[in-house]
Amino acid sequence: MGRIPGIEVNFCSAASSLSSTKASVSEPSTDEEKRQLLISEIKKKLRGPLADEQGNLPTGGDRPIAIEVDGPSHFYVNTTKYTAYTKLKHRLLTRMGYRVLHVPYFEWRKLRGAKERETYMKAKLAEEPTEWLDPADEKYYQQGLERQISDDSVKTPPPPSTPRPTRS
Repeated sequence: MGRIPGIEVNFCSAASSLSSTKASVSEPSTDEEKRQLLISEIKKKLRGPLADEQGNLPTGGDRPIAIEVDGPSHFYVNTTKYTAYTKLKHRLLTRMGYRVLHVPYFEWRKLRGAKERETYMKAKLAEEPTEWLDPADEKYYQQGLERQISDDSVKTPPPPSTPRPTRS
C-alpha cells in the first residue's frame, strides 16, 4: 500500500476502481506500473471533488458558490487584513473550482435590517472573485514569477572549455 500523509491508496483497490471505468485494465505487473497507477490515483484525489475525469474544473457560471463568513479569527488582531490561513483556504477553494465569496464580520455588522443585508448579499453574489484575497499577494507572486522567467532567460553561457596552462 502506498502512503502519503492524508492520502491512502491501495494498489489493488486502485486497479479495481480503474477497471470499473475502463474495460481492459489488468493488475499492474511491474513496480513502475504500480508507481504510475499510484501517481494517477493521487492526482485524481488531489484534483478535488469538482473535477471531471480529465481533470477539468468548472468555469464561469458552472462553478459552485462557497460563501465564507469571516469572523474576527479570519483577520489579524485590530486590522482588516486577512490571515495567511484564510488566504490559503481561499486560494485552495478557488483552485478547486469554487467561486469563493467573503462576508467580513465588520461589513455585516454595519448593515441595518433585512433589506440592507439582502442588497449586500445580492451585490456579493454578482461579484466575480479572483484567486487572490489581497492584491499585494498577487503582485508579489507575479513579480516573483516574472523574476524567475527573466533569470531563466538571462542565464550566462558556460565558459569555453580550453585547457588551462600547467605550471612547470
